[in-house]
Amino acid sequence: MTFINEAASLVHARSVGVLPAALTLVDSNHPILMFADQPAIREDRLMLPLMKMLKRLLGTASLPESTEMRSVVIMQRKAHRFTEGELQAAGERGWEKKFDGKADPMYFVSADQAALTVVKAGPHVMRVTSFPCRYADDDEYALSQLSQPEQKKAWNEHQAHTLLDLFNDLSRAEKRIPDADAYASLAKLALHLGDPNCTAVFVPDKNIMMPNDGTAEEGLRLLINKNLF
Repeated sequence: MTFINEAASLVHARSVGVLPAALTLVDSNHPILMFADQPAIREDRLMLPLMKMLKRLLGTASLPESTEMRSVVIMQRKAHRFTEGELQAAGERGWEKKFDGKADPMYFVSADQAALTVVKAGPHVMRVTSFPCRYADDDEYALSQLSQPEQKKAWNEHQAHTLLDLFNDLSRAEKRIPDADAYASLAKLALHLGDPNCTAVFVPDKNIMMPNDGTAEEGLRLLINKNLF
């Protein structure tokens, strides 16, 4: 599966406002300004049931009581829970190796848990969670934070979403993965899960929203190549 393909040239520009770390990606045809004056609209919803699986994947480290995971959100027109086969195929396209856990035990998909699906790509563990609901309930406020018509259209068209979370962020046992590496893996998985059902890709921690009109693919490739952070 691939994103809608339309050429878009992105220029990385410094943002202004109350979130100095936020990014503004500017293009004369496809401007992409994100929720630039508010924290990300998301809640972590499945933490407690996942502790057992976390320990198996990341070791027996104690977990912080409250940790915000870095994530990428695939906004969807209709609800779709990615199957184990779809996740394996996306991983294999992105990393160009088998994701069956046999050729390399560091690369696999685990979808046998009722509340948890993960993709492990080398040292990175990514949780995949699909929700048959909009990313946030307050449409009026969300739309007020989006400056571009393409973004508003993408927001209005989405009815469901899938979160790709970096599970490693829950572990105290290992050094925190740098943003560039974390988002490169999340973006690689998102890129290869993309299809016309996607209306936009949102990066909550960085407040970047990229409509699926060509800019999402371009932006994800910039993240993969570590050209943004």
